[in-house]
Amino acid sequence: MNWFDRHPEDLAEQSEPAEALAALRALDALTPAQIAAMDVYLNHWVLVVLLRPNDREGLLEVQQLCGLARVLTGNAAETEAFRIRWKAFGDLLEGKRNALQVNAVEAPFKLLHEDAILMHASHPECRQSDLVTELKLSAGRVSQLLGTLEAQGKIVRQRKGKESWVSLPVAGKDAEKAAPTKDHIGSTFFRRLKAA
Repeated sequence: MNWFDRHPEDLAEQSEPAEALAALRALDALTPAQIAAMDVYLNHWVLVVLLRPNDREGLLEVQQLCGLARVLTGNAAETEAFRIRWKAFGDLLEGKRNALQVNAVEAPFKLLHEDAILMHASHPECRQSDLVTELKLSAGRVSQLLGTLEAQGKIVRQRKGKESWVSLPVAGKDAEKAAPTKDHIGSTFFRRLKAA
């Protein structure tokens, strides 16, 4: 059964945005009936995620859905109103996402693999490539996770030759030197070298 075969109101109430994204990704273009169903669906889900207090992932997912739906409508004059409305939905979601970031004092959730990364980083000689193997994630995803943890000051990455090494921040008075700053770019290896 095609995702769009259900009544638009049933789609909105009985399926999650992830299902809608999967259905849209399988298409090259939306038919007029699918555009109408998508409009009902987006009207519902944009309101749902805007009313949730801290659903950053949901906001991003529905925002992606709005963007993909706009692309799949094509450039016909009769679909212009839908594209404009869905662009406005995306802008509302982006505004809410930005507001959540500004108001966040600390990370609203723990990263899925944070405990495992911190455990591995507590051992000497922890290479970033070892984390890729241990966590069974792509190198890019591990790099994203490490970047987030590094920005939060929970880990330190150092480059030695062709390898990136991961460790916990230095405790005590050296912790300030090792902690990432607002303008932190890359590893703290050179700052540590300079301080030594």
